[in-house]
Amino acid sequence: APLNTTSFEAYTKEGFDRLIDALIDLDQTLSNQDKMIRFYEVPESEHFLDKQESIMSPGDADSYLFEKVKLDEAEGRIAADYIYLYPPGSPIIVPGEAIKGKLILLLKQYCNMGLVVRGVSEGEDKEIYVLQKKFSECKK
Repeated sequence: APLNTTSFEAYTKEGFDRLIDALIDLDQTLSNQDKMIRFYEVPESEHFLDKQESIMSPGDADSYLFEKVKLDEAEGRIAADYIYLYPPGSPIIVPGEAIKGKLILLLKQYCNMGLVVRGVSEGEDKEIYVLQKKFSECKK
């Protein structure tokens, strides 16, 4: 049933019934989508809530040479680029921050869920940009 009603119809029992039918139909359509990700299914893990260790400012990180490495090989490295979920676009990690094992697990989990993780390459070999210098070589 079409949803558009006049302002007078909207407040009638028939108008409310049409609205309810339309919402139920929409809910069933979305529930049947295989790749549908609901907000409550995104892991609310302690990994995400950990404060990232800043080794240097993003501006300082920009002055170093960088390279692309597989996500599994990025532990102990320094991020050279922003990594964020889109939407909403809030950074998970920024250039100059240490990449730790918990973060790698979380990023892999997001990718496996089909979420858009900007800063992580698509495809089988997930890769990210890191500084050529490791954080163990940097002075804080």
